[in-house]
Amino acid sequence: MTKELLKCAVLLIFSCVAIVSYGQKAGSEKKNVTIKGCLKPYPNTQKFVLTYRTDRDTFQLSVDAAGCFSQTVTAGFDNANPASAILEYKDLSNDPSTSIKRYFIIDTNVVSLHLNVTSGAFMVEGGMENQVEGLFRDIENTYTEKMKNPYLTIPGMDSISVEKYLHELTLIKKYNSSYIALQRLQSLFRPSAYLISDSIKAAIDHLDTSRFSPAILAELMKQYADYVTANRIRLDDGIFPQLNFETIPGSTAFKVLAAQYPYLLIDIWATWCGPCIQQHPVLNRLAIKAQHHKSYAIAGIAISSRKADWEKHLQQKPFNYPNYWLDEQEGRKLTQKIHLIGVPRYLLLRTADNIIVEKDIEMEQLEKILRKYTIQQP
Repeated sequence: MTKELLKCAVLLIFSCVAIVSYGQKAGSEKKNVTIKGCLKPYPNTQKFVLTYRTDRDTFQLSVDAAGCFSQTVTAGFDNANPASAILEYKDLSNDPSTSIKRYFIIDTNVVSLHLNVTSGAFMVEGGMENQVEGLFRDIENTYTEKMKNPYLTIPGMDSISVEKYLHELTLIKKYNSSYIALQRLQSLFRPSAYLISDSIKAAIDHLDTSRFSPAILAELMKQYADYVTANRIRLDDGIFPQLNFETIPGSTAFKVLAAQYPYLLIDIWATWCGPCIQQHPVLNRLAIKAQHHKSYAIAGIAISSRKADWEKHLQQKPFNYPNYWLDEQEGRKLTQKIHLIGVPRYLLLRTADNIIVEKDIEMEQLEKILRKYTIQQP
């Protein structure tokens, strides 16, 4: 992905934060709400429409000669379920497909909206949720402008993103009883914020337990735990990746082998690698020794090799331990994850949690390392 595409993607994330439609839920109380406000400056055309929209209702608002409007509607909201809505201005004298859309929150009986039809600037006067949403909108605008710097490098973009997330977390902790703050907190469960995952957890712990139910907080913690696990696996080179292995018919599948032993010694090799093949007799002898206990097994993984060459090698020079083959795509996953520079390479994998407990083992150290992890037989 080019730098310009990356910039566009980040700007899109900053500017297109969805508003969760809390309203219209079962249990929300139906109330009369007055939606009022003004358009400034007054549109220089009579061919325009102003629309109020929720997920269930749409009303066209009447605008007077001063550019002001006021209409009472029935909305489903309460303190536990503020609703979201859209104010849309469309100039029909121009391209009718273009419009100005602005989100706001129905969190009180009177919501005042002020839209500048020239600049698109939008101001909302309502309850606490609208106040909080406005503060987050200010953050979005500030960092969207920062991202427009044409000289930004990708590390610079990352730095600005983290700065924005931390700014948002400060606001979330300050308004820890706000549903908008809760929603923004959930929006931080993204890969680019993983480096500050501890700060995200602190904000979760700081949420108002009298405002949010145990069920909501439990679900949030589950989402956070899933987020951390997924990104830890993605980023941590100490975790062996999940791969799609191929093996010869009748051989033990990799997952089955891993389930039978506390540890696996992984031999990463290639059919064209002379040093790899020279060391296979040593590994074959170690595999025979390993048959006398259940502490570990050895598994060979061939990468960067044609499958036909791998199969031919196994026929001509049989192994005393299971061997597996990775195609180009799966092999790339492995090499990128463990930062593989060359072969042969030996790793010791703890199968219970897929952790690589020993990296870059030298051939001369193999037996010593394996003795360290051998479980003594009674």
